Amino acid sequence: MTIVQRYRQDPTLEQLTSIEQLAIVDIAPPQPSTGVGSGNVLEVGEHEDGPFAAGGDSTGYDPNRRGVLEVFTSADLEQKFGGFGFVRNGVPYNDPIARQSAGELWNGSGFIKLKFLKMNRLFVARVDTSVGEVTITPLATLCGTVSGPFTGLVVGAWLSVDVDAGGAIAIDAIAATAATTTAAGAPAGLVAGDAVTLAVDGGAPVTIAFDGTSSAIADVVNVINTAMGAVIASDSGGNLALTGQQLGSGGSISMVDVVAGTAAKLGFAGSPVTATGTGNVANLASVTTAELAAIINGTAAFALTTGSARVDAQQRLCLSATTSLLASGAQVAELGLDTTLTSVGAQGAGQVPAGTRVDDGTTTFLTMQTLDFAANATAGQVVKVRHALDDGLGIGAGAGTVDTVQDQPDFVDIGVTNSLLITAALTTPQKDARYTEALSATLAMNRNPSKNATLMVVARRTEAVFRDARQNVLDAELAGIRGRIFIGSAPLGFTPDQALTDVAQWRTDRVFYTYPGMQVRIPEIASRGSAGGLGFTDTGIITVRADGPLTTLCAVLNPEENPGQQTEGVIDQFFELEDIGRSLEISDYKAFKAAGIAAPVIDEDEGPEFQSGVTTSLDSGRETMARRKMADFIQDSMATLAKPFQKKLNRRSNRDAVTTRFDSFLGGLQSLQAIELQRIEDYAIDDEQGNTPERLALGIAVWLTTVRTLSSLDAIVIRTEVGPNAIISTTV
Repeated sequence: MTIVQRYRQDPTLEQLTSIEQLAIVDIAPPQPSTGVGSGNVLEVGEHEDGPFAAGGDSTGYDPNRRGVLEVFTSADLEQKFGGFGFVRNGVPYNDPIARQSAGELWNGSGFIKLKFLKMNRLFVARVDTSVGEVTITPLATLCGTVSGPFTGLVVGAWLSVDVDAGGAIAIDAIAATAATTTAAGAPAGLVAGDAVTLAVDGGAPVTIAFDGTSSAIADVVNVINTAMGAVIASDSGGNLALTGQQLGSGGSISMVDVVAGTAAKLGFAGSPVTATGTGNVANLASVTTAELAAIINGTAAFALTTGSARVDAQQRLCLSATTSLLASGAQVAELGLDTTLTSVGAQGAGQVPAGTRVDDGTTTFLTMQTLDFAANATAGQVVKVRHALDDGLGIGAGAGTVDTVQDQPDFVDIGVTNSLLITAALTTPQKDARYTEALSATLAMNRNPSKNATLMVVARRTEAVFRDARQNVLDAELAGIRGRIFIGSAPLGFTPDQALTDVAQWRTDRVFYTYPGMQVRIPEIASRGSAGGLGFTDTGIITVRADGPLTTLCAVLNPEENPGQQTEGVIDQFFELEDIGRSLEISDYKAFKAAGIAAPVIDEDEGPEFQSGVTTSLDSGRETMARRKMADFIQDSMATLAKPFQKKLNRRSNRDAVTTRFDSFLGGLQSLQAIELQRIEDYAIDDEQGNTPERLALGIAVWLTTVRTLSSLDAIVIRTEVGPNAIISTTV
């Protein structure tokens, strides 16, 4: 009988001799040698939240989310690094970062830089532009369960609070009286047609006409109350008294003559006759939570403690103190306040979000990272802050002066203090230095996902930052990471001559330079309109540097492709060129190409594109973007394919295996069997010439690799001969 045995690897002699058999060995073929991913973008800029690339995060920040992070979706970007400003009272896009710096709007805004940018992978290196730090500390927090306004409160004592076990403090009593005014004399001399208007407690004026039959006080009172439909007038010792119905400072009386002299005939000094209610609430029948908080905070003895009262988002009364609170009083039930001792650390877990506003009474600052507080936490956390109005003009705050939190979280009240000075807005050199730190962090070999980036764009444009970004991509060549290209641009407002001069100082094929800028509509800016302040427009249209759309084209096209080709729909959001005071002519574009500038152009039929896919290098063979990108792709791919063999024995079989991988990869790019998929013209691999015995003995193996890439159809020549005398040649 023939026995069939199946093996997933070559069987041993023992297996083969164990029984007579027909052995079938099922070996999986090798994986095809594909290249590494391209179009991986690293963005270096300023964001509302998230880890700082160079470190210095808050004391309680998640240690597993530090440094440069990879972002996978737009939702993931917002979750990790925040959005565009913050929501305040239901209104979005308040206090966005990097409104203006170095004379340019949104210079440094990572949100604006990434808007409409497309890529295969995205890495974000957040720049730390903080001006100081504060300590956020949980407080003992007691919040009512009933939302205001309150309709059942009465005049008099209502609340006592024991703060930090210092003894009960009687909060100032609720006071409220109606508006009232009394005439100096009795009514007299009324005649038919006399009339006044009377408005009570903010109501509409009511016309009161007298028929002249009687000026007796009882008759006058009756006429007024009948017209008003309520008891407003009364007899006060024979004189007319007017009293509102609303108890509190919001009550009012206003009598105005319709017929001159009528108020005087009613016993008043003249027209108009006015009076207002009194008290520490506007309307006792509907007391707001804000009024109660003001009464508490205004109580002298309470103000000497660490206690504070505020209104939460549900219009409930909340009290806070450093260590403990105990509420009591005749009307606490109306507020829903717990009357048992509340101590610090009694709260559940929660977050203090980035963008929380704190101030020193003059300047408002924002926290720059979301803080996680565990349940029952009592210790404070140190977090960095920036100016709420990030326009480069903010003033500083002295040590110990920041003591007010404008945005309390839902889960607990917090206190704030700053033990150190908070500085004024960073100067241009200071902010540039922060970018230097962030850029340096992107070169790390360990725990640095951005080592896989192939393209880099920087949200800020100053000469110092541009210089550091250029150096970054040069340093990356020897940093043990993938080849990297910096895509930058001229500053907004440059003339063509300035751009031509500027580009000359950045020459290298690892720097792509574009000019002029482009116009784009940002929906978030349009949503707020000019009410958003500096940097906002009613249309949402702003001018940005064109490095963003150029990065998109370099990222979404295969590396061998010329980014200057038509790509209808890819960057259509950038619909117009920057206004530089004149139109660009063909002579300008020729000069740009010769100087190494990839200049955008708007085609009426195809939309925006870049005229010339050139690098800033003028060295022969290094002028085109496609060559630089494809060289990086091939080199990084071959390095990845060879990695599994590094430090293994330098024997012929291992070297042959490497050669096989290289040949498979490059052969796939050449694609002779499917020419429409061809990505290179030809290639050659020599694994003999460079491998001398001396080199092999030193553990060095050399593969001499030559790849001829495909050029792009930059100049299409259509030679025509058209006319009645044209000679048509026919070949038989």
